[in-house]
Amino acid sequence: MILGADAAKAFASDPRWRDLPAVRETRVLASPTLPFGWVDGPPSPSRLLALRWLGHALYPEAFPEDIRAVTQEFYRLFYAVDLTDAMLDELLP
Repeated sequence: MILGADAAKAFASDPRWRDLPAVRETRVLASPTLPFGWVDGPPSPSRLLALRWLGHALYPEAFPEDIRAVTQEFYRLFYAVDLTDAMLDELLP
């Protein structure tokens, strides 16, 4: 897992990493970073959402929920923001 979509793209395009199976098979996960990093700092409620996002990304059979719907509900509850589809596209790499 890489922090942010831009970092994941840079990592995947760096020839030093091309032989890693995750890079070769395009399985590098980019964690969401808006409004704050979901898995890094600063501490925020988004870390709770990160657990569900990561569970869904790594074990979709165990976490079959619609992560987009979960994210919309979370942002509505914790940040008082109604996410549009376009906002979700930007938020979830």
